[in-house]
Amino acid sequence: MSNPSNRYLDSQKASIIKKIQTMEKSMPSYTKDFFSFYLSVKNAQPRTVLGYAYDLDVFFYYITESNPSIKDVVSVSVDILDNLEAQDIQEYLVFLTSYERDGKTYQNSATGKARKLSALRSLYKYLQNMKMLKNNPTVLIPNPKLKKKAIIMMENDEVEDFVDNVESGETLTAKQKEACDKMKERDIAIVTLLLRTGIRISELVGLDLDDINMKNRSIRIIRKGGNESYAYFDEEAMYAIQSYLDNERPKDTSLTALFISRKGSRLSVRSVERMIKKYSAVIPNKHITPHKLRSTFATQLYRETNDIYLVKDALGHESVNTTARYADIGNNRRQEVPKLIDKAYKLKLE
Repeated sequence: MSNPSNRYLDSQKASIIKKIQTMEKSMPSYTKDFFSFYLSVKNAQPRTVLGYAYDLDVFFYYITESNPSIKDVVSVSVDILDNLEAQDIQEYLVFLTSYERDGKTYQNSATGKARKLSALRSLYKYLQNMKMLKNNPTVLIPNPKLKKKAIIMMENDEVEDFVDNVESGETLTAKQKEACDKMKERDIAIVTLLLRTGIRISELVGLDLDDINMKNRSIRIIRKGGNESYAYFDEEAMYAIQSYLDNERPKDTSLTALFISRKGSRLSVRSVERMIKKYSAVIPNKHITPHKLRSTFATQLYRETNDIYLVKDALGHESVNTTARYADIGNNRRQEVPKLIDKAYKLKLE
C-alpha cells in the first residue's frame, strides 16, 4: 500500500514508453534525449511525453513540407531549428489550421495550436539549456487566444434520470438491455463512484481490490502526476460497490482489478466511455462522457460548499486555477438575480 503503483499502471506506462521509443526512431536524433530528459529528470508522465512526440512529429512534417531541400524528418537538424525566426513559427500555426497528410485532412482549434506550440517551446528550451542552439523564436509568439468553453454537467434532475436509466435500461435496445442486465450492478457501482468521488476514468479503471477500504469508505488512487492519494465516498457508493462485489464480480478470477469486463479482463477506458454514452441517451441535447460526470461532481460540490480549495483537493488538481472553471454558479442561481436585485433596490429605497 505504500508504493504508489500497481501492475496495471506499470504495464500502461511500459506500453506508452514503447510507443515513444518507436516514434523517436523516425525523428531527429536529439528528440530521443529530449524525451529521455522529460521521462527521467522531469519525471513527466509517459502519456505527456507521448503527446509531445505526436505534436513534434507534426512540426517536423511541416518543416520538411515547407523546405524541399530537407529530404526527411530525420534530417531536421538543430542548425535548421536555430535558423528559424518568429515568422516561421507563425506560419506553422497558420499551417495547423488545416493541412493534409497521407491523404487525410487535419484541423486544429486554438487549443490544439496552443498545445503544439507548448511542445515546441519545451523542445527549444531543452536544446537551449543543453547549449545546442542559441535562438529561440517560440518565446516571441504568444499563445493563441482560447475561447472559454461552458462546462457541460448534469443538473440534479438529469443525474436522477441518468442513474434511473442505468438501473432500468429504459433507452436501451433489447439486445443492449440483455447484455447490460448481466453487468447492471457493476455499471451502477461505476456511475455512482464517478458521480460521488469525481475521480478520473483512468483512475477508476486502474483501481484494484485492495485499493478499496470499506471500513473508512475510501479508495486509494494514483493521480495524474503519479502521486498517491485517497478519495472518500458516501453510503450510497459503499452499498453500490458492495452489491457489485457480492453479486457480480467473478469469484473465480485471479485478476486484482476491481472492475471486470464481460470477457473477464480489466475494464478498459473505452468500455466505460461506451457504457456512459449508452445510458446518457436519456439526457437530450447534452453530450455526456465520464469527464462530464467529473464536472458534475465538481460543480455540485462547489455550489454546496463554496470552497474552491476543497474542490481542488477532491479533484486532485495541482493548481486552483484549473479548478476555478468549476466555480460557475449555474443557471439556477442566475435566475435568482432579478429577485435579488429587486430586493436590494427596495431595501435602498426604504
